[in-house]
Amino acid sequence: MPAASFEEFARTVSDGSLEVHLEATEPRGPLAGIMWTMMTVSAAFIGSNYFGGMLKELGKDHYLVLKDALAKLTQRTMEIPRVEPTMFGTTGKVDQTDPFSMGFSIWAELPNERRAKLLIPKVADKEDYAKLSDAFFEFARRCHEEGEGVLTGIGFDVSRKSDPITVAYNKMTSAIEYANPFAR
Repeated sequence: MPAASFEEFARTVSDGSLEVHLEATEPRGPLAGIMWTMMTVSAAFIGSNYFGGMLKELGKDHYLVLKDALAKLTQRTMEIPRVEPTMFGTTGKVDQTDPFSMGFSIWAELPNERRAKLLIPKVADKEDYAKLSDAFFEFARRCHEEGEGVLTGIGFDVSRKSDPITVAYNKMTSAIEYANPFAR
C-alpha cells in the first residue's frame, strides 16, 4: 500500500501530546484463520488511551479532526486500485463472493481488553466510506463512555470471548452491527 495517505493522516492528527505510529511490515506469507478476524493488508488502529484520558485532554476539536482524517484515510485507501488478497482453503471454507475487503480495516481497542474490527466493503461505486468510518468511530467512543451495553445493543453476546469483535456498517439503518464471522 502506498504510504502517502497514511503519512498525511499522521500529519493531520499529530498533536504534541498524541503519538501517531506508522508501521510497515514485511509480508508474513500465508496466514490461516477465520477470514473476517484476520489482519488485513493495511489497517488503522485506535488505542483505548485515545478514548480515555486523551480525548478529555485534547478535547472535542481533536476528536472531530481525527474523525475527519480517519474518514478521508478510509476513502483514499479504498479508492487505490489494487487486487484483493487471494484467499484459498478447503472446499466450502472460503467464500470467494465475500463482500468485505481484506485490503483495509479499522480497529479500535475497547474496554475490558476487547478489540473491534470494522469490516470495510469492497470498492463499490456508491460506497460512502466516510459515513461508515464515522459510525465506527462513534461506536468505539460510545463503548468507552457507556460500557458493554453498546455491544449488547449491536447484537454481540458479551459473555463470548471474541477477538476481534467483527462489526459492519448497515447502510439501511446507518448503524454499526455485529457481523458474526462464524454464521457463514
